[in-house]
Amino acid sequence: YISSVSPIGEERSFLHAMGVNRGVEGAFYEGVLQLVFQLEQTLRNLLCEHGGGVMRQNADGSQEEKGLPTLLKCERLGSLLPGGALYDLNELFGDNLNIRNRMAHGLVKDDEVNSAYIIYAWWYLWKLIVELKRS
Repeated sequence: YISSVSPIGEERSFLHAMGVNRGVEGAFYEGVLQLVFQLEQTLRNLLCEHGGGVMRQNADGSQEEKGLPTLLKCERLGSLLPGGALYDLNELFGDNLNIRNRMAHGLVKDDEVNSAYIIYAWWYLWKLIVELKRS
């Protein structure tokens, strides 16, 4: 069942399952690390499916995909995600706790690895995956 829950298709179901499985095994930090990057792509796909832009134009004319901080500022996502999810994601991965950037840049300390907010972030990402798959 877990391998079929990816809200963005089979090509990423293993990656979602791996993140969920790491949390089930108690390795919440590793689970969040895996799932948060899949979240970025899930949000991009949601926006694309509903006519939203996911690319940004740089000053030199090149284009790049919007990252999670930019995606979380997109109000349109509020209507595409389950109730309150955009607010929750902003609290966890936006400017408040900034978990994604802190993980990506090696700023999480040892005593935070199994902290309540890391465990909550894993649970929340798992819950969101299931809710998105159902919708």
